[in-house]
Amino acid sequence: MVLYLDDLLRLFAIARVANPKNGLNLVSNSLYYQNVSVHCKRDIYKQRIKMAYLVIAYPELEKNDFDKIQQYRELNDKLFFKVIAPHFTIVFPVFDKEETEFIEEVKLQAANIERFSFKIKCSTINKDSFSDHYHSFLVPDEGFSSIVKLHDKLYCDKLKDNLRLDIDFIPHIGIGNSLDKYLCKSMVDEWNKTDFLIAGAVTKLTIVKYENDEITEIASINLK
Repeated sequence: MVLYLDDLLRLFAIARVANPKNGLNLVSNSLYYQNVSVHCKRDIYKQRIKMAYLVIAYPELEKNDFDKIQQYRELNDKLFFKVIAPHFTIVFPVFDKEETEFIEEVKLQAANIERFSFKIKCSTINKDSFSDHYHSFLVPDEGFSSIVKLHDKLYCDKLKDNLRLDIDFIPHIGIGNSLDKYLCKSMVDEWNKTDFLIAGAVTKLTIVKYENDEITEIASINLK
């Protein structure tokens, strides 16, 4: 299975349904990110989620491509459209680092990383790691390896213990989700039946903090 930033946000969305009063703060699945056995992931949501730090890349897109993605997400991405803009996740939730330490480490590892372009020509389906949802993704053809290498570079030193080597890393922009796998597959087919092309670039990284049900940008790093 594949783990993404969306997985963390998805847990919060599910927790809100499970316990509307405490909403996103209640989610035992946070144990999963602390390397506790995966069997905990379906427990009743009892644990308070810790503050988490992540690194994401908001892609630079042509306005018409950005609008196309957002218009589609508004209709099909019920879980995350109002939570976060289109993005690639580079570093997934980290709970065991102080803010200053996390920022310094990311800046150090990203210091010599060059900006890169990408081209997206296909969509694919993915089964959620934590719930019964399925998801449709836009996955880059060109630029795929650049994102993978960036991801690996940021995890190479002080964050190496946070890297889940048992979970594949697949760069993507999420565009839809559904409990109905066939509906989600139809989203993928809708995109793939045409020879679409979304070209863009990754020129900076954004470090974010998730706390009190909100994503807050705390630092940005311009790539070379």
